[in-house]
Amino acid sequence: MEINTSLTNYILIQNNFIDEKILDTFKKNINENVYKFNKSSIISNSKPIVDESIRKTEVFSFGNKHNSFTYIHWSNIFYRYMLNGFEYYKKKFKYANFSTIESIQLLKYTEGGFYKYHIDHAFSVPRTLSAVAFINDDYEGGNLVFKFNENELEIPVESNKLIIWPSNFLYPHAVKPVTKGIKYSLVSWAL
Repeated sequence: MEINTSLTNYILIQNNFIDEKILDTFKKNINENVYKFNKSSIISNSKPIVDESIRKTEVFSFGNKHNSFTYIHWSNIFYRYMLNGFEYYKKKFKYANFSTIESIQLLKYTEGGFYKYHIDHAFSVPRTLSAVAFINDDYEGGNLVFKFNENELEIPVESNKLIIWPSNFLYPHAVKPVTKGIKYSLVSWAL
C-alpha cells in the first residue's frame, strides 16, 4: 500500500554512504569478533533497563574513551560519515539545527532480535535527527519500518545504506524480528 503523506519526504535514504573498501574492512573486524557486545537497554523513568519484551538486540558503543586504537579508529571514521550525513540532511531540508552527535553504536540483531515501535526524542535525551546505517544484508527479516497512522513504510534492506529522519513523535519506527542470520547496523543521533 502506498502511503500518501508528506512526512515520508523527510526520510532521507542515501545509498553507498561509506567507501566500499572501508566497509569491507569493518565487516572483517566484525567477523573476527573484535567488538564486545552488551545487551541493549531502554530508558524507563530516566534509568536504563534491559527489557527484552521491547528490545532484543546487542550493542557496542563507539567513542574515543576506549583503550583500543581499533575502536578509536572506527569511532573517528563513523563519526565523520555520520556527521556528513547529518550535515547533508540539514542542508537539503533546511531543517535541523544540531550541535553535536550524541553517540554511535553498532547493533547486533541475532535470530529473533527486534525493537518494538518507539521514537528517539525524549525529555532526558533531546535528539533532533536519527540515523541508521545498514552494514550487511545477508540475513532475513529485521526490516526497519515507520508507522504513519495505520500504515507502515518498510525500508528495503541493502548493505551500505544510510537512513536519516527527524527523531520526534511523528516518526515512530521499529525493527522487525530477524528470522535468519545476523543483522548489523550502526545507529547515531544528532542533538
